[in-house]
Amino acid sequence: MQKTRPNNQSLFPVFKFDLDKKLVEANRASMPLLEKWGWKLDQSLPTHVISQYPQLFHAILGQRPTELAVSMDGFQIHFCVVPFPEAGYIGMYAYSLEAESGLARSQNPTFDLSQTNLIPN
Repeated sequence: MQKTRPNNQSLFPVFKFDLDKKLVEANRASMPLLEKWGWKLDQSLPTHVISQYPQLFHAILGQRPTELAVSMDGFQIHFCVVPFPEAGYIGMYAYSLEAESGLARSQNPTFDLSQTNLIPN
């Protein structure tokens, strides 16, 4: 498997994990969330996270992208979870951040999976 790098300049969290749920790569914007989950590079996704977000389990088993909203510090982070079974990993790409009150919302105006450098060639 060719090792690629996520776009470290993104203001939105981007990370990938392998099919054994081990974190392979993450950009800087994902660090607060990963810290909250207690998930580090080369470690498996904690079971409490899979229990809280069963969509991750389904993404691991399935071959279709799915949406996932994660609560953190009064905000909802919206992810697109995309499995790439042929390449051996699953990508998580945040594309929207909104206050849980619904009053403020920020979207990644350039969200495009082809720009993340995680799409296999």
